Amino acid sequence: MVHVHHGYSLPDAAAVAAAFEVPLVASFWGYDVTALPAKDPQRIGSHLGILSAAVVPSRFLADKVLSLGVEPTRIRVVPGSVNSRFFESAPLPTEPRVAFIGRFVPKKGIDTLLETWMLVRRAVPHAELTLLGYGDSVPESDSAMGLRVDTPDPVDPRGQVHDLIRWCRVYVSPSKTGPDGDAESQHIGNLEAQAAARVVLTTDHGAIPEFIDDGVTGVVVPQGDHVALAAGLIELLRDQQRCHLLARAAAAAARQYDVATISGVHDALYSQLLDRPPTGSLLAGVPVGKSGPVD
Repeated sequence: MVHVHHGYSLPDAAAVAAAFEVPLVASFWGYDVTALPAKDPQRIGSHLGILSAAVVPSRFLADKVLSLGVEPTRIRVVPGSVNSRFFESAPLPTEPRVAFIGRFVPKKGIDTLLETWMLVRRAVPHAELTLLGYGDSVPESDSAMGLRVDTPDPVDPRGQVHDLIRWCRVYVSPSKTGPDGDAESQHIGNLEAQAAARVVLTTDHGAIPEFIDDGVTGVVVPQGDHVALAAGLIELLRDQQRCHLLARAAAAAARQYDVATISGVHDALYSQLLDRPPTGSLLAGVPVGKSGPVD
């Protein structure tokens, strides 16, 4: 079997699968089916018909793949996973600390977050915000505004992410649809923060609401609305008790996406496609947020 992790390399993967006459599986994660088909229609479009399975992390992305012509019976919704032992639960800091982790690209909503932060600092003068990421347009640190911008550690980037999540009380992801249609498919950063028992403040963008129960396992505000994002942040930074309740529920919700469980779902899919006895979990065994079990 050939399983390609992103749609960008589907042409090469299709050639390998054809040469060995084996099943072809492709995982799609966002840009490869939300923006790439309009920019380069032949890149993946001409290969979708030969897929044995198209794996997507959310129902939002399943609809995108369906609209490209993939047969419904070949689409599998299997959420991304989190290593719960690595991103272990830890006590919330009392300091008003906020973190963002991700690429500095339009769909991540950095422009919205920077507008938000000016309002937050007026209301919570000692609040701190750390941005960790990379991109063509990197924001500048501003100590007077409590804003620090870090670049990925080339030696231990996962450790850096782990430590920053533990440092913050609120993990913010102000995602919004990019000008080219690019959209989030799940947002693994949110999941890692939840697993670590951190409060997630995010938006109603893309697939995110499938995984964050607003007011229960996190806070969801309208995408692109810096005033609503600021109001959410200010409330969370002022209300430690509410943060504790949200963080506890978030950590419990994240356990269903542990890497051991999700890898079992993939094992079951492989067994099904290869017509072998299953060695992993049943495909219907992993819930997708509030939407019910996987397909």
